[in-house]
Amino acid sequence: MAHYNTAQRDILLKLLEQYAGKALSIGEILKLLEKTPDAPGKSTVYRLISSFEKEGLVLRHALSKGRGYAYTLSRDNCNEHLHLKCSSCQKIEHLGDDETKMIERNLSSVGFKLLSGSTTIVGICRQCQSDTERKKEQT
Repeated sequence: MAHYNTAQRDILLKLLEQYAGKALSIGEILKLLEKTPDAPGKSTVYRLISSFEKEGLVLRHALSKGRGYAYTLSRDNCNEHLHLKCSSCQKIEHLGDDETKMIERNLSSVGFKLLSGSTTIVGICRQCQSDTERKKEQT
């Protein structure tokens, strides 16, 4: 599918690159764009994100409790591995190929085929775990 390289498209892509590794909801994207000159409006952001998703430029991640979606830039082989999402800071990490294959083998042994490209495992990242432990120690 062909696309036009518009200023608004470039602005949105640059924003997503700036926040690479963090899942951003449409609301968060709009808030971050508020002070950007010539920023795309709400409907344009929705349209561009949809276009980026179809082009494979972004990945869509479900937010907890069915509150919508958040988006991250896709890497070249994103559909070949799992993604880990921190429920605390919303950071997205790419699980290595070896680890992904190990999980796929374990699931295969019980007759389950994993669709890696659409799989995000939600948990708490190492940094947020450390922060929580420090807070507990201080109380």
